[in-house]
Amino acid sequence: MKRAFLFSSGITAIIVGVFALAYLTSAGTSQFAFTGQATVRGHDVSGKTMDVYFTKLSERAQALGLGNSITVSVGSATFHKRAADGTLRRVKQGNIAVGDRATVRGSVKNNDRFVASRVEVVDTGFVMTGKLRTFNRTLRRMTVDVTTSTYKPTRYQDKTVEFIFSEATKFYTQGVGKSIEDVTASDQKVRVQGKEVGTDLEVTSMNENVP
Repeated sequence: MKRAFLFSSGITAIIVGVFALAYLTSAGTSQFAFTGQATVRGHDVSGKTMDVYFTKLSERAQALGLGNSITVSVGSATFHKRAADGTLRRVKQGNIAVGDRATVRGSVKNNDRFVASRVEVVDTGFVMTGKLRTFNRTLRRMTVDVTTSTYKPTRYQDKTVEFIFSEATKFYTQGVGKSIEDVTASDQKVRVQGKEVGTDLEVTSMNENVP
């Protein structure tokens, strides 16, 4: 009777162990930590996920995510935004924009799922002033001899800088809206606002003949 009890207990322990292992596997136990640099491609705030394209990634995670668009779970992550002056502040997922460059830290689970614990982005917004040298409506590019810049001034000030623009870009003359068809480059002073996206400086608005 005692042997039968021990045998039954052993079988019960094995069954419990199998179910426990199955649960841990489905839940995704942690394999290893990762740190990566990525461009934000999209959000699902309600689903608590973020789509990112990893450009740099910890060695162990490279085969799983480097050079790929990956859906990262961010339900337990904290979000932070660093200003151009280095100031860091806590933000919500909705404050992270598509196109932002992010440093993502977290762990890879045993189902190859990326789970973030921290997401930090750099605020790449800029305001620059200077003389408009070229303006190409077909290629949607312009160049400005930049004299002042709120973003990376040592990199852009006193340089001829190329910008891109889109159909959504707004154009003004001293604050009065104008059509893109009326914009020409004649060395007039301009103020351009926008953000750095990838390797491009994307203009959201340009104001001509500013003081």
